[in-house]
Amino acid sequence: MEDVNHVRPAGPEPIGAGRSLAYLTSIGVGEINTLSGRGARGWARTQGLKRVRDLQEAGIGSVTDLLFHIPRRYLDRSRKVPLGEVPEGDDVTVMGVIAAVNTRRPRRNLVIVEAVVADETGSLKAVWFN
Repeated sequence: MEDVNHVRPAGPEPIGAGRSLAYLTSIGVGEINTLSGRGARGWARTQGLKRVRDLQEAGIGSVTDLLFHIPRRYLDRSRKVPLGEVPEGDDVTVMGVIAAVNTRRPRRNLVIVEAVVADETGSLKAVWFN
């Protein structure tokens, strides 16, 4: 009788399965999809060389670097701040009603949208470009 706990599913082995940390460290970010058999149509080709350069500039040069990369900061976007209590210069999440919207085109390739967002504690002006 076959032990079902030791039966492997059909199909290719998962990426990184049974791989050592040294092996993952040796794989450059531009080679990630070669592990899944996609070869030249791999991650670097679909995402572009610019993305690979951006990762390398951020100090991410291998799969291990990618796995252990910890963001510099975390923004808690679940906490909403009333508009009347928004501190200047902070990144916060607000919720309100759009009270007014104005769109203008100061020049040919530039669209500026301004909106007034309000709640029961105050209002603020939001501006979007293009």
